[in-house]
Amino acid sequence: MRRAFQTFLPLFGVIVIAISLTHLAIGPRAVIGSVPVNPTMAGEDRFFAGLLLCYGIALLSCARDVQRKRGYVNLLAAVFFVGGIGRSPASRGPTGRARAGAAAADGRHRQAGLRAG
Repeated sequence: MRRAFQTFLPLFGVIVIAISLTHLAIGPRAVIGSVPVNPTMAGEDRFFAGLLLCYGIALLSCARDVQRKRGYVNLLAAVFFVGGIGRSPASRGPTGRARAGAAAADGRHRQAGLRAG
């Protein structure tokens, strides 16, 4: 398990860095199926891409000596987890219920025998 983790951590760091550099270079167009956005949203995307770049660099820094930097690895994992929890309300409307468009798309995917993405 330790060997797998020591392989996973630098791989994840490189993937995170690649994604962030793509967003820094081309902005929100890096998202497949994205729509045109205003300059404020494009700037926000690049701002968060810079933070993601730092996160990836921190992952690579910890990957060299996982045992000694275990506390930092745990903190980075917690930050990633909390960020994921923070995204969950985005799939819901202001009422807290699933958005109608998302529910309808899910139904169409099920009818077609596909998984909702």
